[in-house]
Amino acid sequence: FFCYCFLCFFFVFFGAQITYMVSTLDFLSFRLDKQTVADNRQLITELGDNARHTMDQLRETIWAMNQPELSVGEFAEKLRSFLRKTGSGTALQLSVDDRDADPNVMLAPARVLHLYRIAQEAVNNAVKHADAKHISVELKTTATAFTLTVSDDGKGMPENLSKDGHYGLENMQSRAAEIGAEISIQSQISKGTNITVSSPNSTATNYDK
Repeated sequence: FFCYCFLCFFFVFFGAQITYMVSTLDFLSFRLDKQTVADNRQLITELGDNARHTMDQLRETIWAMNQPELSVGEFAEKLRSFLRKTGSGTALQLSVDDRDADPNVMLAPARVLHLYRIAQEAVNNAVKHADAKHISVELKTTATAFTLTVSDDGKGMPENLSKDGHYGLENMQSRAAEIGAEISIQSQISKGTNITVSSPNSTATNYDK
């Protein structure tokens, strides 16, 4: 049942992305001679960015779904690769701490993908909105749960924003619910933000099927 729901989500998401690109192309062809060169260039740039983003999402989805299971160690390496790409050419200090995680613990691909997307969203928020200089992703495995925590030293979020679905929080909460996980968001002005997702092993088995 969960895999069916995930596939539905997969097709809806990419269908929406493709629809957006087709609509933008149609609009561009219709308005090409009615807009300034700068406006057309901006639309083309946005379209290119969206296409590259969609391709990245598709590659990551195929990476996760193309395997029956993925280890925590593989997940950690995928996160490191993402952080290297995010921090390339910047002064940001990004790291993955998996010292408290058993690299041999196996996770179902859909579970990994939702956790990966949550980590991406949290890191991107810290980079784009929080002016963070240090961002860390911590992975932890216990006998009862798998936990992912993204921490930053940015400017933090106002309490009302952390509860109103801003900064992609609603999307993260939805993804956590999809895998039966709990998400905790702790943020203080000028002291940074911690986003923790805890996926209990007892429920994860049911959701992973």
